[in-house]
Amino acid sequence: RGVEAKSGEVKQVTLLWQPNAEKDIKEYLIFKAGSGDKDSNKIASVKGVTSYVDKGLKDGAKYAYFIKAVDEDNLMSDPSPSITAETKPLPSKPSGLTIIEKEGRKLLQWNANPEKDVKQYGVYKKGFLGMSQKVAMVPENSWVIPDEMKGKIELFVRALDETGLESESSNLILMVLDKK
Repeated sequence: RGVEAKSGEVKQVTLLWQPNAEKDIKEYLIFKAGSGDKDSNKIASVKGVTSYVDKGLKDGAKYAYFIKAVDEDNLMSDPSPSITAETKPLPSKPSGLTIIEKEGRKLLQWNANPEKDVKQYGVYKKGFLGMSQKVAMVPENSWVIPDEMKGKIELFVRALDETGLESESSNLILMVLDKK
């Protein structure tokens, strides 16, 4: 009874339920199905508690759960009603990268992310053989390109939320800076 699943958690789902009225319950079996799964699989057995945290899950994924009680005689209850929960998704990838001139300096800017919990953006420079180097972490959706950056440069941006989830990379922007 009273099975609850908390959505929006990072890489996990917390399940809570009310204890069975029978005094001889020895364990609860937890079953899960991910989106696209035809069948549910037993993922855990818990004793003496009415909660379980399913960890190591994919970001932004939906899961369905149900629980069965088992008594001292190994009699199993009918399954609880199925309940679904979704893990917290990654922030959306930044978009709209442009380079503008402002007060004699070059500025990389992009659209602010729609998620309210994005706390900063990582600016990356694509390097040799696809290796990338983080060149800045900024709290707003723009970055002043340092004067010492010269030549042909490819940049991209990732959004980072307050829980530490990082978005996919934005599209690359190519710029050629004078080698004065």
